[in-house]
Amino acid sequence: MLSPIVSYIRPLSRNDRGHLLARTYVFAGNNSAETLFALFPKINPSGFYQYSLALAGNFNEKCQEKISGIGSSGLRARAIEEILGNRLKWGLSAAGYLDPVVFRFFNDHGVALCSGFGMTEATGGITMTPPFRYQDFKVGIPLPGVVTRLNENRELEISGHYIGAVS
Repeated sequence: MLSPIVSYIRPLSRNDRGHLLARTYVFAGNNSAETLFALFPKINPSGFYQYSLALAGNFNEKCQEKISGIGSSGLRARAIEEILGNRLKWGLSAAGYLDPVVFRFFNDHGVALCSGFGMTEATGGITMTPPFRYQDFKVGIPLPGVVTRLNENRELEISGHYIGAVS
């Protein structure tokens, strides 16, 4: 069974109502950094969604290996393009911790990698970091329609239109 670890989304187009439509989704078969290195330049996505494990591990180290020692900004930009492709503009990481170094790498190179929290806990997500405003060890701001608060025991309480009540 193919594991839907990474969804690469090719250019978006508008339908007759003006809604954006994704043209192609590609699912990676495993969650390794090597798979991402192979697929990013080949598929040349404009965006991606992935479980954090796919970018964890040695992704940042491999990126730094490829660009270390390159002094020229033009050559460095070309090396980054060889890693990520030339259209990647956004990404969403979810399903676990991802090292802040990885967020900074993508953000520093023009990719709005955001962190989502709560897809498992609330079915549709609780918070997300705004594009290019990632903060280390933070889970972002509540999504529209979601209310969050900490109770007296410092436990997170949530409510919203798609969040069910416990009976």
